[in-house]
Amino acid sequence: MKISLILKLTLITFFIALFGVVLAFQNISTNIFLWEFQFSWKIILFLIFILLIYSSRLSSLKEFVVSNLKNFNLKNVIVYLIIPLIASFLLLLIGIIFGEIQTGEIKDFTLFVFGIIFDFPAIWLFSITIILIEEIIFRGIILSEFTKSGNIAAFIIPNLLFTLYYSDEFILQILKETNIIWSNISLLASYYFFSGIIATLIVSKFGTIWESYSLRVGIVSFSQIISTSIIYDGNSYFITKNSIFMVEGIIFLFLLLVLIFFYNWTQLFTINKRS
Repeated sequence: MKISLILKLTLITFFIALFGVVLAFQNISTNIFLWEFQFSWKIILFLIFILLIYSSRLSSLKEFVVSNLKNFNLKNVIVYLIIPLIASFLLLLIGIIFGEIQTGEIKDFTLFVFGIIFDFPAIWLFSITIILIEEIIFRGIILSEFTKSGNIAAFIIPNLLFTLYYSDEFILQILKETNIIWSNISLLASYYFFSGIIATLIVSKFGTIWESYSLRVGIVSFSQIISTSIIYDGNSYFITKNSIFMVEGIIFLFLLLVLIFFYNWTQLFTINKRS
């Protein structure tokens, strides 16, 4: 009996997640760098398996990937790159008002500003080798297969797989702590799941992955210097011990969703059938 593509993709995700967890327990990073471009052994494995299971129809797979990368809209790309910056500052404002976020010291404000202006377009380019490929796989290929099963399945299951794919982050969080902080682990799981939901909404609206890719790059970029984060190590200038006010917290994700909603949003909870 033939194994369905959905089952194959699910099993592949489980296998790669397990691979990442094993490496995490060995304190081995899955990431490799070629100059400023970052790669991941998980991504490389995923690409190999994708090519294997679609080997009989590589031309249609290529056509599908190209269709997900078409309709590049520079305005949307810039807006979705900046939305996390706006959400970060709103989060800071709310946190400071409620006394949950303390201001740090910006040693060189000019460098800080120029870093935002010039560095992050470069980060957008360098992230193509990992975040863009993840978006192609999860919000492109996997989402497309589950969309055929209905809207609910497309929202829930691919993002559960996306969360599972990043389970090595949970292990690394455990290894970093003398006492296991289960609240941090649940926070990370919620963050990956709901950020995946937001990315799915964006892809369902525009029919391409450029906007969801830019949003994720923006989150990674700005969280390293502005907001407190569990995942992203950086020189954050604002500090909080309350997980609700971190980048992975519910307030930040809610602000992202609100900002996206007010940016020319239609068909909020409708996933278009995709070929």
